[in-house]
Amino acid sequence: MLNTKAAVAAICTISAAAAAQEDEPPPLPATIPAQTVTPFFHVVGSGLFGLDARTRDRPGFAFDGLVGMRIPRWIELSAGPGFERLPLRRDSLTALWFDVFAQRPTQFASFFGVGMGGVFVNRTVHPAARMTAGIEAFHYGPLSPQLGIDVIVSWCDNATDRDCGATQTRTYIAGRLGVRM
Repeated sequence: MLNTKAAVAAICTISAAAAAQEDEPPPLPATIPAQTVTPFFHVVGSGLFGLDARTRDRPGFAFDGLVGMRIPRWIELSAGPGFERLPLRRDSLTALWFDVFAQRPTQFASFFGVGMGGVFVNRTVHPAARMTAGIEAFHYGPLSPQLGIDVIVSWCDNATDRDCGATQTRTYIAGRLGVRM
């Protein structure tokens, strides 16, 4: 007959040897997935209200279409065309822009943008620049409200210098209340 102690010792030895052979290789260290740059498209519609004496109490509007990308975790860069119309005392300012915007992707984000284009004022087209700055709430939501300010600077070239005298203001300031979709 078998000795019980010898049988238990043999079974334990065989089990330990079998368990040692079944061990899986140690797991590989966890790799951090590469962050991809995903482009996005935003449409920003804004109501404008004049802040200087020439545009006060005259509401206008602006539309911007922006294509951009998020530089991982700390900034979003976007660029695209824009259209703006702001009534003045005698006429209205109509502008077409190409804008570049930078924005921090946080829940309450600040944004800054500059643009170049042409403005149509007093029946004449002039080169112009626009600076836009403001804040945006609920950046990650489907509709994000924005509050900002536009500063528009137009200048005359030599061919239209006669039109830039007393009839045209070269700097326009407007508040911006809009929504990003």
